[in-house]
Amino acid sequence: VCSFSFLPAVLAPEISKLYTQDKKEDILELINISIIISICFGTTLTLLLGNYSQYLINFFISDKGNIRLYALEYLNHRIMAFPFIFLNSVIFSILRGMFDFKSAIKINIQSQLINLIIDPILMKKYGLKGVAIGSNIADVYCSLNYVNLFRKKKLISCKLNNFLRWSKKLFVKGFFVQVKNICNNLM
Repeated sequence: VCSFSFLPAVLAPEISKLYTQDKKEDILELINISIIISICFGTTLTLLLGNYSQYLINFFISDKGNIRLYALEYLNHRIMAFPFIFLNSVIFSILRGMFDFKSAIKINIQSQLINLIIDPILMKKYGLKGVAIGSNIADVYCSLNYVNLFRKKKLISCKLNNFLRWSKKLFVKGFFVQVKNICNNLM
């Protein structure tokens, strides 16, 4: 999932630059565009993996092992949270760019505590599927709290005057981030 998510690496410095220049309207628009893009990416990835998870698992894990069935079961449940995972990652980077580390970390820690508590309970009751469900619940909780925080800070708006301009800028920068990451991995 992380390799598909270029937005956090691009967003934090962009938001930080706009924040220090006190460009509130640009920040608001960039935030909302980023949220839309992250949800679209997460949903698209969920749908693709939902339809092709068997092929993906078969590509990476041989047919001989029972682990393939466990991996498929886990993936099929875990992919339901991808839109939330992408959203959480983007919002965390936005808060980082606005130098609001306290709120970002507080919500993230709460989410991880929920995960820490419910994972063993659900694992005992449902096995590996329970671990995926527990993680999904924690991710949804995190997203809801981030969105609630953004609503309180009035950072959510339907006003998108420069959607194409900002989207293009994010994708171009994101492309170069992905190329850099691929080169680093090849090295």
